[in-house]
Amino acid sequence: MPKTKQQQESLAWYIEKHYEKVTVQGLRCDSEACGGLPANRERSFRIVGGPEVLVIQLMRMRFDEKTFRFKKVTDRVDYPERLDLSPCSEGPLAYQLKGVVAHSGKTLQRGHYVAMVKPQVGNGFVHCNDETIDDKSTKEQILSLAESNVCQSYLLVYQKIGGRMANCI
Repeated sequence: MPKTKQQQESLAWYIEKHYEKVTVQGLRCDSEACGGLPANRERSFRIVGGPEVLVIQLMRMRFDEKTFRFKKVTDRVDYPERLDLSPCSEGPLAYQLKGVVAHSGKTLQRGHYVAMVKPQVGNGFVHCNDETIDDKSTKEQILSLAESNVCQSYLLVYQKIGGRMANCI
């Protein structure tokens, strides 16, 4: 069943797509078992262990063949506060969102960066701009700030749940 546009714009969809099994056509095998003949082979990746801090960069540029320039991609990308990577890892693996860096500006050449950070104490996020620091209470408020017409998420910082460095960020 095909995914909806909203599902395709989620971080979960991109991760699922990256880690799905892929059949590679006509791969040559050098082992004696297959006689060196080309055949279709399945390829897949699995995460083993996982880092304590996971930084995900969202590529926010696309090459425009008409103008021969890179343009800023402003499509909304939804990302979870709790990222469960267990389906693509060798065991249970989950991360908690600790920060978001976003680019505020209409083009790649202009604008500035802002950060939304989850402090060690409390449940909300803090929006850090050049001149102001605002308390925001939910991930939805952060997402509405970091995924708008002018401002888009660029880096997502997650911390491993139950890892060695729990509560260090």
